[in-house]
Amino acid sequence: MAEELRLGDIIDDHCSKCGMVTNHSVVSIVDGTAARTQCRTCGDEHKYRKAKGGRKKSSSKADLFAEVLSKIDS
Repeated sequence: MAEELRLGDIIDDHCSKCGMVTNHSVVSIVDGTAARTQCRTCGDEHKYRKAKGGRKKSSSKADLFAEVLSKIDS
């Protein structure tokens, strides 16, 4: 049996402001399912999107560094 979801729990969700899947805090629950979440990166609060859309946040420093370098105009 899965654990019951509680307010404040951390879940992955897609943040349109950040443009990727990041950690979110559950701020609203309806019928045992997250209804609204708040991005722990930028603070934006939005409807729970079930982590659909965007890309998964890179976790390695090398990937993040390569992403930054790719955005620099030469």
